[in-house]
Amino acid sequence: MSNEIKNKKTPVVLITGGSSPIGKAISLKLAARGMRLILQYHQSVSRTKGFIKELENSGCEIIGVRADLRKPVQSTGVIKKTVEKWGRLDLLVNNASVFKPTLSKDFLIKDWTETLNVNLISPAFLCSMAGNYLKKTKGCIINMVDIYGESPILNNFSAYCVSKSALISFTKYMAMELSPKVRVNGIAPGIISFPTSYSPARKRKLMERTLLKRPGSPEDIANTVIFLASDHYMTGQILRVDGGRFI
Repeated sequence: MSNEIKNKKTPVVLITGGSSPIGKAISLKLAARGMRLILQYHQSVSRTKGFIKELENSGCEIIGVRADLRKPVQSTGVIKKTVEKWGRLDLLVNNASVFKPTLSKDFLIKDWTETLNVNLISPAFLCSMAGNYLKKTKGCIINMVDIYGESPILNNFSAYCVSKSALISFTKYMAMELSPKVRVNGIAPGIISFPTSYSPARKRKLMERTLLKRPGSPEDIANTVIFLASDHYMTGQILRVDGGRFI
């Protein structure tokens, strides 16, 4: 098989939030399997370019696309660049996310709009636009949701919990909409990384609430992406990777 034919058949993956800790772990796992990558990023310009160079040096075919997902219309450019570059799409991983407090007593439209646009509207937009390309390759979509989307008990993060809950519902809806050719699933991470504001005592308290008594890692999420990206008999599912947090 010629390199040209081989390259045309090589799977193409689009990952949003590609330079975040989870995004990087996912990218490394997929690159190690020979997949071609499109990394969406926005503010982390130098960090993303450095990471892209690292993957290029390892032999991965990869490009970065800068887009502000707070403005969902910019998602159009991400899909356009993906198709223009390689003419196909096999996997969409909606990983980009905004995690900021929104106090109910101080309802700020700006914060709610930003959170919903990045965590829900842009992923929905990308799913919709990617659907026809994924049908051609019998590909799949993986949406990064959250355990707090299923159990909204995170104090002072109302917009975040609502956005992830809606994304869970949208994931199941799209599984029906794009069936039978495209599988759509979600991953609900638990304690993967702690906000820098968390004290050691608060971290210990959260870990004690898990059955495994420890945090997870970005690699745990990346391994779950690999599992869901394989051709399994699964769609419309949300997999919790939370160490038994809500048993």
